[in-house]
Amino acid sequence: MSDSSRERAGVVLTFAASLLWGTSWVATGFALRGFSPLAVAGWRGLVGVAFIAVYLALDPTRLAADHDRPRVPRVARVVLLGLLGGGAFQVGMAYAVDLAGATLAAFVAGLYPILVAAGAGLVLGERPGRYVAGGLAVAFGGVVLLAGFDPTGASPAGLAIGLAAAAAFAAYLLLTRRWAAAWRLPTPVIATSVMAMSALVALPLAWLADPAGLVSDGGMGPVLAILWLAGPVGAVAQAAAVAGVRRLPSDRSAAIFLLNPLTAALLAAALLGERLGPLQVLGCGLVLAGVALATVLAARVTRAAAATRAAGLRQVESAAARRIL
Repeated sequence: MSDSSRERAGVVLTFAASLLWGTSWVATGFALRGFSPLAVAGWRGLVGVAFIAVYLALDPTRLAADHDRPRVPRVARVVLLGLLGGGAFQVGMAYAVDLAGATLAAFVAGLYPILVAAGAGLVLGERPGRYVAGGLAVAFGGVVLLAGFDPTGASPAGLAIGLAAAAAFAAYLLLTRRWAAAWRLPTPVIATSVMAMSALVALPLAWLADPAGLVSDGGMGPVLAILWLAGPVGAVAQAAAVAGVRRLPSDRSAAIFLLNPLTAALLAAALLGERLGPLQVLGCGLVLAGVALATVLAARVTRAAAATRAAGLRQVESAAARRIL
């Protein structure tokens, strides 16, 4: 696969993951009508593992991996990624939605793209260019307007949990990009770890804290929400995100992930009756403009600069050849 094809695939996969994750906030709100927050995270993880197991049974070659890396460090990395992206983030997300509401939780926990861009230099040695940085700033401004962020009326515990979940998920994305290719970690293995760690952390805690909350008392709606969170939002989006961040620089994938709260706000308006005012509509436009600036325009500028450097190199080589002749 050429670099340009690899990059396009990364953009498509990351877009798909971001849009699917954006639905998780509203789906979590529906699930919480029948289950406790810990039960939502636990059942989501357990059913998500079942979805991935069915997929792997149909195509077991997806687990193929090189074995030229030490087993124990590789397993340790997989487990850590699962704890960050599953146990910490999904449990935190469920509590943030329960305490702060879907839209506000989506904004606070959705800060992880900004944390990814900020931490990329330290973890990966990747620093965003000026177009990407500008696009991130514009998109984040749109997210602030979109969420109508007003912490004075929100639960401090919900905000704190959301911020902690955002930090955990940012670390998960950064370390996934750093380790997935270098340590030959198959995408389904990482996705399975995320789902499994969510179940292993959340279900025992749910049993100890509120056993009754493990069983839905709200009819089929919460059960269907769990299935959505486990399948499209869990197994499919996790796999798409891992495959996407393998192919894209962290700053560009971070910009695309800012579509997450946009999707959440639009769905909250459509399904939960949360109205979008003029400022929120303006925020939608800013998010889209910022993502376009950080992805489409930044990619064109990068390609143009690379073409200019290549042309200059060819001219130097041609001049050197003429001098030799």
